[in-house]
Amino acid sequence: MPTKRPDLSDIEVALVGRGVSLETVSIGKLAELLRVAQELVAELAAELSAPTPTASLIRLRNKSAAYQLHSTDKHWRPAARRLTRALRERGKNENPRVRDRIRALYSIAGRDVRVRVTLVDKTGKARGKEVIVEPPATTETPVSFSTTLYGRLVGLFERADGALVVQLDRDDGGRVVLIADETLFEKATSLLRKTVRASAVGSWDPETREESDWRLHALELWTESDLVSTMKAVRDELDSKGVKLDVEAALRDLEDPS
Repeated sequence: MPTKRPDLSDIEVALVGRGVSLETVSIGKLAELLRVAQELVAELAAELSAPTPTASLIRLRNKSAAYQLHSTDKHWRPAARRLTRALRERGKNENPRVRDRIRALYSIAGRDVRVRVTLVDKTGKARGKEVIVEPPATTETPVSFSTTLYGRLVGLFERADGALVVQLDRDDGGRVVLIADETLFEKATSLLRKTVRASAVGSWDPETREESDWRLHALELWTESDLVSTMKAVRDELDSKGVKLDVEAALRDLEDPS
């Protein structure tokens, strides 16, 4: 009599690491873990041209804080199998939305903790090879670009590897860390806590949509009068091309954007 194949209809999602248990995982962390897992399943179901299957949390396992998800939805099983394959292959050949969700699932774990996903049967017994979630491998080459940054110079320090670092709070929001040579670093010491204009080169990662690897090329004090001069220079350049710019009106708009 042929042996009945195990029913691999469930997924166990677990946080694993030293000291991890159900008691150490907050409700907020659990909610985030389940939400991102469900979003990933939804994206993969869409790839299969299927509606998002509904799953329920049916079993908790204290060791490694494991959560068993089950569904009677007919679309659940193919989506679950596709999930483990996508994770095993680190999102290879998947669309950007799926890769973003895999990256989000990986990021939930935090320091010294990992997310593990395993196909299990209804009793919770592992029936498939467990997968430790890893971030998708980068598929696109970062792009190098030059730009001018404006903001307040708020920090100077030397890293353990000897690199000289300048920290700038940008006028348009956020803090950027720039690597500087000795000459620019020395100049920056006299501009600490002042508003500056910095010419820099950075890298843009098309996949993560993040800027990084900033390098400082020039640095100078920046004042309001410089802004007026710059806008007038822009006006003169536009005038030469037949375009009119009202500098005073533009400055009023900066002061009162409403």
